Amino acid sequence: MDTHPERRASLLVITHDDLFGRTLETLFAPAGYHVSRAPTVDDALQRARTEAPDAVVLHAELLRTDAVAICAHLRELPELGRRTPLVVCSTSPLSPAERRDAFRAGAWHLVEAPFNPEDLILRLDVFLEAKREADHYRDAAFWDPLTGLYTLTGIQHRAVELAALAARAKEPLACVVLLPAVRVAARETVLEAVARALRDLGRRSDAIGSLGEGQFAVVAPATPAAGAAKLAQRFAGGMDVGVRPDLRAGFDVAALVDQPTLVAPRLIDHARVAAAAAAIDGAGAWLREYRET
Repeated sequence: MDTHPERRASLLVITHDDLFGRTLETLFAPAGYHVSRAPTVDDALQRARTEAPDAVVLHAELLRTDAVAICAHLRELPELGRRTPLVVCSTSPLSPAERRDAFRAGAWHLVEAPFNPEDLILRLDVFLEAKREADHYRDAAFWDPLTGLYTLTGIQHRAVELAALAARAKEPLACVVLLPAVRVAARETVLEAVARALRDLGRRSDAIGSLGEGQFAVVAPATPAAGAAKLAQRFAGGMDVGVRPDLRAGFDVAALVDQPTLVAPRLIDHARVAAAAAAIDGAGAWLREYRET
């Protein structure tokens, strides 16, 4: 009987101890896991971005430097988030304070040597089943299968994630809202053309979604005002000729993100206001930057 269904899951092991890393690889690989190792936190962050592992095992020795900061770095990555199981393994006993710090930082489970390998694998299986189910419902809520873009809920959630990253990197964050004029008879054709152009021209770092009512938003990290204007122009230039003359757009930029959960929705709202103003003033500029009144 197969006790490890739905494999092959990916596991990122973060440790500078080669023996510890090889031990976990020997343990998990036969159970159907694809195991990759990262010797440092910086390397782990890079691997997490490129590999988006299903679960993470963190060597407790790394936690003794700064548990909260290390786990927070991992949790802030959109590829991981809080939905990815994070297990802390220790080759020596953890103090009560260290255990509390690990849980506060987002650890799902703590393991101290000696531990039963099969128990650890089975526990991780349970975590991954929960993650798969959560991912299924998350994808249904966050992605529009017809356009391949974020839904309104999805773009709002992703904007907060990008705002948190911008705050940590001290980089600007921009939002561009595109508002094509849609005639009822050609509504589906026009919206499909806009969505296709956004998918084709968007940068890998951009979050692109539908706001409903024929509006589309692009949340762009590390993008100042001049870059946001160029981004809107690039999207406009890549759209079907039949759509471009009736396109209106607006954008807003946060040069400094101090409160991600407040800045992200405000950026989207401001860009929508600017796009609506451009649409109302049909004879004016097709692209407007949001200005406080």
